[in-house]
Amino acid sequence: MTGWLLLLCALGAWTLIAFLYRRAQVHNADFFAIAVTLGASIFAVNLGLGALFHGLSGAALLPKVWGIANSLLLVVAIPVLMTALRLGGLAPTWTMMQLSFALATVLTLWYPGGTIQGPGKAGLALSVIAIFMLGFDKTRQEKGVVSAFGAQQVPGIRWFVLALCIFILNGMSSYSMALGFYAAPDNGFKHKAGFVGGMGAGLMVFGSLALLVKRVFRKSGNGGSMVSGFKHGAIIGLCSVTGVHCSLAAFAFVPGYILYPVTSGGSTLLVTVLSIVLYRERAGIPGWLGFCLGVAGIVLLGIG
Repeated sequence: MTGWLLLLCALGAWTLIAFLYRRAQVHNADFFAIAVTLGASIFAVNLGLGALFHGLSGAALLPKVWGIANSLLLVVAIPVLMTALRLGGLAPTWTMMQLSFALATVLTLWYPGGTIQGPGKAGLALSVIAIFMLGFDKTRQEKGVVSAFGAQQVPGIRWFVLALCIFILNGMSSYSMALGFYAAPDNGFKHKAGFVGGMGAGLMVFGSLALLVKRVFRKSGNGGSMVSGFKHGAIIGLCSVTGVHCSLAAFAFVPGYILYPVTSGGSTLLVTVLSIVLYRERAGIPGWLGFCLGVAGIVLLGIG
């Protein structure tokens, strides 16, 4: 029962993050302000949890370094994600981001190495097909997304390029997490928490630098709302660290071939359904096939 409660908590956290990013985009939140408080809340909560339950003394250096490298990828990814959400909507953008699990899997097979079973191979194939189906559905549309916020007159090809960038950036981010855990001398919590802490600290530093550069060189009147960015970043950070630690804790009770499909595939499915209900997002037949194949691919990758 404990494992399933932790799993559901992680699923809820990852699903909520998707809608928080969507809400931040609607409220014109500053991209880099999000990164700053996202990192601050991750760092603070991770440090507090470690001190309260586990202790972080003796954490290896390499996981922290990979956490910092991960944060640099995230600082670049946040503006791309927010722009893709504006152009293409939540459901297809979030599905493309979750499909980056396929890229991380391929990179992990290359280094540090491993094997993939039949379900995993099928998942990779379905993921590739889903990416092209989602891209085809968007690029053939002339008016972009019609949502509760009105029609957006944008070419679908712009969304597809940004979505591919998100696919690559998030896949590299997931891969850096795998490398950070692999670099640890053992599978203990303190080393994984060291990675998360390094990621939070890096987000604060790189986000602050990017925000400073943007504020110095931008033209007067341009840029998003810093207040909205700080607020949304803090909440997203709390959800992120909750999702990470619930997932790590659930490993003690739930096998990985159940954990990954439920959290990744389940959040993709929930985001798609809720986007249709809340934002009236629509897709053509290729898009629906892309959603279905994407969820199936993510689940199979988790199993394989």
